[in-house]
Amino acid sequence: LMIERAFGELGLRKLWCEVLASNEAGWKLHLRHGFVQEALLRAHVVKGGAPQDVVGLGLLAEEWARIKPQEPS
Repeated sequence: LMIERAFGELGLRKLWCEVLASNEAGWKLHLRHGFVQEALLRAHVVKGGAPQDVVGLGLLAEEWARIKPQEPS
């Protein structure tokens, strides 16, 4: 519903998110909803005193229009 609102009501063209590379469940969830990996930001943040890689993911409005789940009739 949030993706639909972003591209519908808000008229956004693109959604972007960043997820810690170590959070495999998090970035795989985004992939299952149509996001595409666009970046790997090496040592991008520090967590627990150690540099961490970050995965950047994006979804375009036109991609969502093609793949979004259809509402039951």
